[in-house]
Amino acid sequence: NRFGRERDWDLAVLAEIRRAIGDTIGLAVDAGRVWSAETAIARAPELFERFDLLWLEEPLHEDDLEGYGRLSAAVRGRIATGETEERESDFRALVERGVRVIQPDVGRAGGLTVCRRLSTMAAAKGIWCLPHSFGTGVNLTASAQWMASAEEAPFMEYPVTPSPLRNDLVHGIPVMVDGQVEVGDRPGLGVSLDPATIERFRVQP
Repeated sequence: NRFGRERDWDLAVLAEIRRAIGDTIGLAVDAGRVWSAETAIARAPELFERFDLLWLEEPLHEDDLEGYGRLSAAVRGRIATGETEERESDFRALVERGVRVIQPDVGRAGGLTVCRRLSTMAAAKGIWCLPHSFGTGVNLTASAQWMASAEEAPFMEYPVTPSPLRNDLVHGIPVMVDGQVEVGDRPGLGVSLDPATIERFRVQP
């Protein structure tokens, strides 16, 4: 991932993306934990101002709470993080420091019950809670069910890259149509697992 290493390269790439998608489509940037707090404070405001970002995701190491507090105070746009957090208290600590987009992974952050509480907390505080669902089809389906029940669900991550653990393992994944994810009404998550794919990836004892 080259983003964040060279200012001119970052600006040129984002300018080309913005040119291609126009001014009416939201643009979010995942920085990949590339900066220190000092570098992010120096670099992030320009990105928000020039490209009207929806959010800047994970510019810092996930454990840099103090840095996230300083960065959130230094920019007008939304800072996003949280995909690796595992405890409800971790998300509350990020929110207390001004993070305006939290990204729980339902497979890490305590399951559907805890994640539902987190989205309720986010809605009450006027910030966004978006699921990190770049994993298996089970994770994606559970995230869609969660967002369907949330008070606010402005966006959800919907991976489209090839993945056997998402596309082959799980049958019945919610379909995305015109940017909207359609959640079915079958019992439970409404999915089934493919035995051949399980056998393909099963670790032999």
